[in-house]
Amino acid sequence: MQIKRCCAYGTQAPPSIQYLYQLLEIILQRDGGRLLVDVVGLIVAIVILLIAWVIVSIPLWLAAKVVTGGKATLGAAMLGMLLGGLVFFFVYAITFIVTDIFTSAEIAVVIAAIVSLIAFLGLYKSLFKTSWLGALAIAILAVILIILILVLIGALLVVLGLTVLTL
Repeated sequence: MQIKRCCAYGTQAPPSIQYLYQLLEIILQRDGGRLLVDVVGLIVAIVILLIAWVIVSIPLWLAAKVVTGGKATLGAAMLGMLLGGLVFFFVYAITFIVTDIFTSAEIAVVIAAIVSLIAFLGLYKSLFKTSWLGALAIAILAVILIILILVLIGALLVVLGLTVLTL
């Protein structure tokens, strides 16, 4: 299948985009001549997720730079942001399931949270090549930086007259 037009502009799509479209068409299976998922919407969503990933990694990178004396990289921060949530989730889930067998649910939640936090800090410790205390400092400083950034963005939006009530 050849794509006659690209997006809404009426221009010819490059061969690489045509190939990508055909590949996605095979993967997503066709439903009566229409794709089940809008390919352009999917590409836009992936681009937005990548941009958001970089943006939310910046406070972690800055915090790690402060704690490690400038040795942290943005790539390590991005990896930490990506893996941090996954490590916390999986360690929490497994720990909760195992401890819930032997204890009450309330105790299992506390134990799972503590073990998950230790695993999370261990990830930061290895990624940023710092001590346990350094990893804890990075996590706390990153949270503080994120809060400050959100407050500044909120204040800027209020100054510009863009509040939740006006949207």
